[in-house]
Amino acid sequence: MTALGKHLHRSSGRWDRAERWLVAAAEAGDPEAMYCLSKLYWDRAVWGPNGEAYRAGSVDWCRRAAQAGWFEAVQHMGIKRGISAKEREFWLRRALESGDRSAMTGLARLATERERPDEAEHWYRMAIDHGLSSVRGVLAFLLLDQGRPSEAEECVRREAEAGSWEAAGHLAAVLRELGRTQEAATWQEKCDAGRARDTERQMPESGASDRQAPPGDFVTVAVTALVTTAVVPFIQALVSKAAEDSYGQARDLVRRILHRNGEPDTTAEPVEESVGWCPATAPA
Repeated sequence: MTALGKHLHRSSGRWDRAERWLVAAAEAGDPEAMYCLSKLYWDRAVWGPNGEAYRAGSVDWCRRAAQAGWFEAVQHMGIKRGISAKEREFWLRRALESGDRSAMTGLARLATERERPDEAEHWYRMAIDHGLSSVRGVLAFLLLDQGRPSEAEECVRREAEAGSWEAAGHLAAVLRELGRTQEAATWQEKCDAGRARDTERQMPESGASDRQAPPGDFVTVAVTALVTTAVVPFIQALVSKAAEDSYGQARDLVRRILHRNGEPDTTAEPVEESVGWCPATAPA
């Protein structure tokens, strides 16, 4: 039932049938079906009428799936907006206990929202120690806000000097905040050059294959390239101030625009809002 519901969810105009199969499987106790039903309800909230009701249903079924132990649902509950900070922390810690390193950055962002900079720094540094170096720029600005400019610069300079164009962009942003505009411009040039090289490598090589990509795939590639070369310089400034996943959100937005006149892109969910949470329902 779950497999059929998932297939119908991906098919335009079959969401009613998908819902029937997924509800049946979810009510029978299948945690995967609960999570898939949550995603279906979220898509219906975004793309159809009765948005608030479907949004609430999405949260409810995602919570049930997480309580039943479905890992993707646990991860998802940790990043939901509109639920209480206490519940978000509960699920982030549960995801971390299950081996999800990205939960560290979620806990850091949550601590920042709660105006707990020391706690946020702890989680960002732990994330970096576990290989999530993309948060160095966010940590650097956190240190700047605390009046620790030397530490902020040190946080991103080593990787920038090692050749990371992302770190070069973070360092340029930090240097601009410190008023060292000429040095910042030099590092920004290195960032732009590195990003351009990566973009060129990611583009399909002409003549590499006789098979033509489907029109939809070609447009997605082209627009993603446009985002990389034209929008990312703007996004990068936001990354240092906000969170490390801004580029992914921009890319997902483009994909949703591409699907606006066809089937909605169900691989990326917009920022969510939801209803409250009863701690008594959480797993022990």
